[in-house]
Amino acid sequence: MSNTETRTGRRAALIAAAIQDDTSRGPEEGTADYHPRVPGTVRDVVYWTTLGVAATSMLVSGVAGIWFSSIAEQVVATAGVATGVMGIIGGGVGVVYRPGARG
Repeated sequence: MSNTETRTGRRAALIAAAIQDDTSRGPEEGTADYHPRVPGTVRDVVYWTTLGVAATSMLVSGVAGIWFSSIAEQVVATAGVATGVMGIIGGGVGVVYRPGARG
């Protein structure tokens, strides 16, 4: 067996062991002391606001090209910035939130 095959086999064995270890624990195991730093209400508001901004931006961007061609570039750029900012905020809250955790 070549050196590359040995490393690949070892890597595959380590990955399989890690997956087995992760799936053998229950959903609450290891999360009992975890408490999300962002309250559920704040997460919900950020989620729905981000969803609304993304949908509105998409609608406005599409309509601007059809009905307001003179300002379409500015509208599309503004919608892109708004969606990007909300995506960053939503992503940041999402990183803090762990659905399997209790608390």
